Amino acid sequence: MTYKITDGINNITRDMTPEETAEHERFLEMAKKVREEDAKELSDKKSGHQKLIDLGLTEDEAFAISGYKEPVAGNLD
Repeated sequence: MTYKITDGINNITRDMTPEETAEHERFLEMAKKVREEDAKELSDKKSGHQKLIDLGLTEDEAFAISGYKEPVAGNLD
C-alpha cells in the first residue's frame, strides 16, 4: 500500500519512502493492538461488575470493588 505524507511546512504531499511506510505500518499495528487491549480490559471490567451485581451487591457496592460504572447515554463523565 502506498501512503502519502505532507511535510507541514510547504504543504507538499509526496509518497512515503519504504522506511516511512514500514514505520507507519508498525505504528498502525501498535495502535490496533492497544485498541484491542483496551476493549478487552473494558469487557473484563464490565463482566466482573455484572458478576458482582448478580451476587446481590448494589451498583454502588459493585463500583467500589470493580471501579466500573455503566455509561449513561449523553453523559461524558
